[in-house]
Amino acid sequence: PLWQWLPWLPQLLRGLRKGYGAQAQHVLLRLARSYPQPLYYPLRAYSQSQLGTSAVGDASPPALWKPPAQERAEKEAEARADEQRAAAASASAPAAAEGGGAPATSATPPPLTVRARVTGVPPSES
Repeated sequence: PLWQWLPWLPQLLRGLRKGYGAQAQHVLLRLARSYPQPLYYPLRAYSQSQLGTSAVGDASPPALWKPPAQERAEKEAEARADEQRAAAASASAPAAAEGGGAPATSATPPPLTVRARVTGVPPSES
């Protein structure tokens, strides 16, 4: 019976590129006519792996084609934004390194000691 080939769909799809491609194609065509729904997922997975696209189940759309001039302009704008971010970071770094500006405060408390974790009493209160 034809339904017995359903568990072997991935192997049949890979067989299309092997020496037994004609036989695999014959079985796959018969399966597609009789059982189109079970064939959909393995066929989609196979076609995406052959195209080198993202993993199956990834819902992100394929990248859109852009004219070379537009692509170049977007890359240049991104590079300028990166340069501006780097310049802003380097401008604020010397002031912090020299001790200028407000003292650094940490929003997270210091880690508790073993005693504080066990008793729940911070070390300064004991």
